[in-house]
Amino acid sequence: MPTRKWFAPKRRNLTVAIKFISPRFPDRSRREIHNALLAATHEINAVGADLRLSYVTGTRADIEIFLSATATGGIVRDTGDRNVDGTNMETGSVARVTFFWQTHSGQITDADIVFSKDILSRDIRSVVLEELTQSLGFSTDIVNPYYTKRSIFSEDGNVVTTLRGQDAMALRTHYPLR
Repeated sequence: MPTRKWFAPKRRNLTVAIKFISPRFPDRSRREIHNALLAATHEINAVGADLRLSYVTGTRADIEIFLSATATGGIVRDTGDRNVDGTNMETGSVARVTFFWQTHSGQITDADIVFSKDILSRDIRSVVLEELTQSLGFSTDIVNPYYTKRSIFSEDGNVVTTLRGQDAMALRTHYPLR
């Protein structure tokens, strides 16, 4: 199976946008996610990998964000997007990322990130950075207490808000400068 990643030249101009906001999604969380998307985009761009993200509004984007009224453990039904509606927000999970790729090449074509109405303010910055980073081709989390305060990919914690150490190295290795 080929490595899944955004291919050049698209990866040098990836767009991120909030596509859908449920009327029942908490307004405070919406504002915090907006700010966290700005911070996460800056954080990813600053790592030194061969990719560039831009947060845009009012247009279709490569990575689309959905702020759903779905509770954790529920089925997403309110977005009107056929790729998102019907997906499961796993119990205990406040976000999910799905990326789509061409089977023969591994080239990612687009990605969707859904946030549950149950996301806590204290977790937003970390969860947004994790999901946005995972939409770049990283589909697994790390389940190990050692990484809880060290890696954005930790399944067991939402405290990391920067890409440092091996997280930054993973991104640069996946998208090396040419």
